[in-house]
Amino acid sequence: MVKVATAIKDYSDYETHQKLRELLYKKCVQSTILGMGPKAHLSRMLSPSQNVYTYTYLDDDQPAAPGQIPLALYSHVSDEKNPILFGLLGGTQIATSLSPTIHNALFKKQHMKGLYALFLAENLSRDLPALRRLGVRGFSVTAPHKQAAARYADVCDDR
Repeated sequence: MVKVATAIKDYSDYETHQKLRELLYKKCVQSTILGMGPKAHLSRMLSPSQNVYTYTYLDDDQPAAPGQIPLALYSHVSDEKNPILFGLLGGTQIATSLSPTIHNALFKKQHMKGLYALFLAENLSRDLPALRRLGVRGFSVTAPHKQAAARYADVCDDR
């Protein structure tokens, strides 16, 4: 088995992870490919469905690596291999958001194939296209991007 853990500096790094995962799969090599850091939330949330192993920590402990998420959060995540991706797009304050717990618990309860993750965005013009290429279908947007995000919306109305 191969384990690769790299810092996610830019959301296009996920595309590199996906290509590596596909290459190893074609070669029949089992793998665990994880992102680390503040932008690694999606990688960690998808880990149980994409990797041989996942790395987490108990709720009372501290993460052993940057970006790890607590074990309790995984109990709310569906094991769907290809979930429809949604998330909270915002600044550094999103790290403490309860949105993934709330939304993923609701998705699971309603038997919906969705996954809700956190997306730290520093540069919308760079981050949003990469997130769209990853298949993220919708965002809740918070500070500091509320007004700027409207430029990137597929549809806007007066409300």
